[in-house]
Amino acid sequence: KDIRKSKEEGSILVQGPMTLFQGKSAVLEEALIIRIPIFKNFRSNSGNDDDLEFWGFATSILNWARLREEAGFDSFFNSHEAEYVMTKTGVFINSTTLEEYRKVEIIGQSENWESLKRDNSITGPLRSFAGWEITVGFKDGFTPSWKYWGSFCVVFGSLLAAHILMITLVATVDHQILLYR
Repeated sequence: KDIRKSKEEGSILVQGPMTLFQGKSAVLEEALIIRIPIFKNFRSNSGNDDDLEFWGFATSILNWARLREEAGFDSFFNSHEAEYVMTKTGVFINSTTLEEYRKVEIIGQSENWESLKRDNSITGPLRSFAGWEITVGFKDGFTPSWKYWGSFCVVFGSLLAAHILMITLVATVDHQILLYR
């Protein structure tokens, strides 16, 4: 289904992560297969695709685990004490009933990604890859850790400043009264 859609729309298709085998042994544990449709004629600005002749796909295989590691993806989130989970929603066809169904797969996640809930995270699409989303958040939500003691300091500091200002103004008025008696 995804391959047919990629061919019809001329869009990039990313499949995986999946384990690649050669014979009976696994060669790559987390592989991404990227397919780009190739057409004989270029797509015109008018959007007329009638003259496009499909040649096939240019296919590339990426080591997803190595890509995440070398890009510093996990270490970036760890250094900011953030959690993440990347998911992919795929459309599949049941081979016996021929009905379409959707399946959500986890592509990558941080160590404590289960702590992400609706109130402490935000989800957005990864625009380059159809059906991919990333959810990012903090265990304690987006509220800064200093919120409560910081709020106390602001309120206490405001009261202290108001009290000092009041004492200064009262003392000034008292001095004026004593000077002009």
